[in-house]
Amino acid sequence: YLNKLKRGEWQSLLFQDRYSKIKLTIGPRTKTIDVFIKKKFYNPGPKRDLRPVFEELAKAITPDKLIDLTHSSNDEAGILRAYTERRGIMAVLKMEKEKHQREAHDVSYEFQGYDIKAESTLIEVKAFRNPSYKPIQLTQNEYQTLNKEENYNIYVVEEAWDNIPKISIINEPRKIFFTKQSKDVIQTQITSQEYYECAEDKWRNKVAKKDYIEI
Repeated sequence: YLNKLKRGEWQSLLFQDRYSKIKLTIGPRTKTIDVFIKKKFYNPGPKRDLRPVFEELAKAITPDKLIDLTHSSNDEAGILRAYTERRGIMAVLKMEKEKHQREAHDVSYEFQGYDIKAESTLIEVKAFRNPSYKPIQLTQNEYQTLNKEENYNIYVVEEAWDNIPKISIINEPRKIFFTKQSKDVIQTQITSQEYYECAEDKWRNKVAKKDYIEI
């Protein structure tokens, strides 16, 4: 099969079972491997590790050439943003358990429109790394959940990379003004994504409580 791909007799080869499928494609300039896993068999989460799968697939790939990559400070892949958000969630979980004495669970991987469930309270965490301008941005799912659920709070974690970040609690987020926005996002192609934004000065006026927690 692989020889037919290399000779150009076939352009793609598909392996499929009831759980997933893997598609190998060889074009004139690119070689790709697409992995599809059915959602009911695979629920993404922090304990799911696909690294062994891709390491095994990588053994069958021989690169034609290697290209040096230069470091970019623009964070196009969102790695720094994801780390900032993760530290924000860690800080809020610790505050809820240690200072508010509530059972709190991270549900951010379940895409329910909020990040943490602390007993009956639903908490959306917005984390920031540095003291620059800090608007709150909600996805369409988060904004709809905010307007649907009565006990929805927004916790703003500032200086999330510090050992003792500051946490501002907005317990009535429906009272702050959000404007509908759109932006281009890069997935397999560039698409437009709607979101809702509240300016920093507006959400700060609705902060009910401020606190600090060491992480």
